Parts: sequence; structure tokens; C-alpha cells
Amino acid sequence: MADQTRGVAAVPSAREAGTALLLLVGAYTLSITDRMILTVLFEPIRLEFGVSDTQMGLLGGLSFALFYATLGIPIARAADRGSRKLIIVVSLVVFSLMTALSGLAVGFVMLLLRIGVGVGEAGVSPASQSIIADYYPKERRASAMSVLIVGANVGMIIGYLVGGFVSQYYGWRVALVVVGLPGLALAAVMFARLREPIRGAFEAPAPSADSSPTILQTAAFMFGSPAVRQLLIASTLSGTVTYGLTT
Repeated sequence: MADQTRGVAAVPSAREAGTALLLLVGAYTLSITDRMILTVLFEPIRLEFGVSDTQMGLLGGLSFALFYATLGIPIARAADRGSRKLIIVVSLVVFSLMTALSGLAVGFVMLLLRIGVGVGEAGVSPASQSIIADYYPKERRASAMSVLIVGANVGMIIGYLVGGFVSQYYGWRVALVVVGLPGLALAAVMFARLREPIRGAFEAPAPSADSSPTILQTAAFMFGSPAVRQLLIASTLSGTVTYGLTT
């Protein structure tokens, strides 16, 4: 009975859930903005530094994706066990600073240090999805996740419009600073307002961090499921086409 009472008390209110979702959408939006703005700035950057299309592809593709993909796994594992709020706040600070500092680059090699954007963004998605799972019951979870994903489209629009406009009138360096700084302000707001929900608030019994499966067990389950395996392949193909076209 004590466990049941504690579980009911742990369920967050609708207001808390709405506030959390709004903040998480903001973080996801800025992560996509900082990621996609570079595609608008490719040409002025290429002309200023005199680099090839291959080098620009490395800057906007491999250097980002390599760190984003590989670090996303251990960071997601950390989100299973530690403070998801702290992971998101630190991630926001990292990728926002890296974007803003990219505006100070004096050469192509310095711009490659923008891989920090991938390192930072790797923490936003898994931690956000984990938090949403503890703010919304399973019958409302898909709707909440879909609202989160809307941030990707909003972020892309902001990156293209703001990046293009600011770059046209003030230069690509200013554009990177302009889109980078808001993330620092949002990180401060999230640190003050985002409440870390109790893990497993809607699950019975609530799982403990120590009982979560290992990375290898998770991978074996995912690739062993035909549905999940096909979703992974489809997501890979979709991402290849989508990011290829935008770049």
C-alpha cells in the first residue's frame, strides 16, 4: 500500500507536464536551428576560406554525425541512470557556445571544432524523450512525443530564415552568434524551471536504474525485433535523403 501511495503522489500534474514539454520543445528547436543553419551559410564560408565542396561536406556532415551518433549512446545510457535535466542543460550550453564561437573562426580547421555542436546535441533528444515518458502516461505519450518532434521543423525554419536574413545583411559570423546565444538563456530557464520527474512514475512497479538493460542487451533486443530493425533502416534512408537534400 505504501508503494502504491508513493507512486500516485509521484505522478506529475498536467501543468508541470505542459511546462516541461514546452521547455523540451524549445531545447529541441534550438538544437535543430544550430544544426541546420550551417547549410544556409555554406557558400559564404566556402568563398571566404577557399575550401572545396568535399571539405564543406565534411564540415556539415561527417564531423557532426560521427560525434552525434557515437556519443548519443553513452549519453542516453547516462540519462537512464542520472539527472536528465542536468544532461539537457549542459548539452544546451555546449552546442550553443560552440555555435556562437564558430562565428569567431579564422580558418576552416577552427570551424571543424564545431563538432562540439554534435557532442552537445547528442544529449538533448534521448534525455528529453526519457523525461516525457515520466511526465505522460502511455496513452498520451505518443502525442507528447509528436509535439516534441514539431520542434525539428520549427528549428529548421528558424535556422533557414534567421540564418539567411542575418547572413545577407550582417555576414555569416553574426548569424552564427545570433542563433547560438539564445540557447544559453534557455539553459538558465530550464535549470530553474524544469523539474526532474520521478523515474517510472507511470509504470508499475517502477523500474530502478540498476535494473535497466545494458547497451548490448538493448541493441540485441532492437535488432532482434523485425519491426524495430526495419524502422532503423527506414530512418537511416530517410535521414540520408533529407540531410543530403538540405545540404
